[in-house]
Amino acid sequence: APATTMAPPSTAAPVVRYARTGHGVVAWTSIGSGPETILQVPEAWSHLESALDDGRLRAGLDRLAKGRRVLLLDRRGAGLSERLDVATSPDPAVEAVAPVLDAAG
Repeated sequence: APATTMAPPSTAAPVVRYARTGHGVVAWTSIGSGPETILQVPEAWSHLESALDDGRLRAGLDRLAKGRRVLLLDRRGAGLSERLDVATSPDPAVEAVAPVLDAAG
């Protein structure tokens, strides 16, 4: 079988934007473009900067963004988002989805 090669991750730094939620400001960015949009909601251990700075993660995101737009967001109170006294749970991440989608158009 022919060897597969991974394309190097993009060196272009995406613009970080911010969306206001009912409980603070959440950082988000967009990679790629196309008719389809995928929203990546971070796991408890991850945040926007780590996804963009880690070569393997970024290469995967760049592959995912071929022909589509991928929106990445921070959890409330983590990464580049506003610091808050909130417990880590799925609910804060879900509450940030609508404001980010609205901000992204």
